[in-house]
Amino acid sequence: MKKQLSFTLSEVLITLVIIGIIAAITVPIVMSNYRKAETAAKLKKFYSTVSNAVTAYEARTGTSLQESMPYASLGQPIWYNNAGVKFFKDTLNMNIVSTSDLSYESCYNDSTNCVAYLADGTSIVLDGNFNGVNCSKDGGYEYLAGGFSFAFDVNGDKGPNKYRSDRFSFYFAAPKCPGEPITEPSFMPKDLLSRDEMLRRCKNLSYSYATGISISCTYLIQNNGWEIPDDYPIKI
Repeated sequence: MKKQLSFTLSEVLITLVIIGIIAAITVPIVMSNYRKAETAAKLKKFYSTVSNAVTAYEARTGTSLQESMPYASLGQPIWYNNAGVKFFKDTLNMNIVSTSDLSYESCYNDSTNCVAYLADGTSIVLDGNFNGVNCSKDGGYEYLAGGFSFAFDVNGDKGPNKYRSDRFSFYFAAPKCPGEPITEPSFMPKDLLSRDEMLRRCKNLSYSYATGISISCTYLIQNNGWEIPDDYPIKI
């Protein structure tokens, strides 16, 4: 009769401890990588959706969005009078299903609470202002309003609702004065900063192009092929 192999209680406990240690090390890494991949995929999809909507608008109207940014007045918050919602919903045909309270009283003190919700569970945070340029005209000047910054939240209200973690800034370029050539895309024109400078500004919650809360973080991800780089400074 063959002798059956068996394990002592101490051997079983040691094995379980080793398995627990390995799980404690690997599971957080796997979950972190999953969140990074999911966040990057949503950012890429949103960028593609808006870019395609801008292209469709420009093909439909025969003009650059920079030349005809609707619902804009210089220095106006994009939540004011539902201007931002009208722009995304009516101009770009995005599927906005609901909004937070966009009243003046609600949004004035904290525009980061002014949100338009998309059908896929993500949201647009109406946290920026329309901006513009001062163009010469008939011996004087004329204001042309247009570009603005805003944030995209990859999971809506689920949290943590923190910039650089699940909220990322985007922006539309300001218009050009009549006669000036348009040499950049209307949506997210190329950031001319070096990668090192983008990383520094992303770490410091700084500004790029003078618009958007840490828009350099978004550019950092975009320039990495819409993947979260290994040296991304914020936990996702």
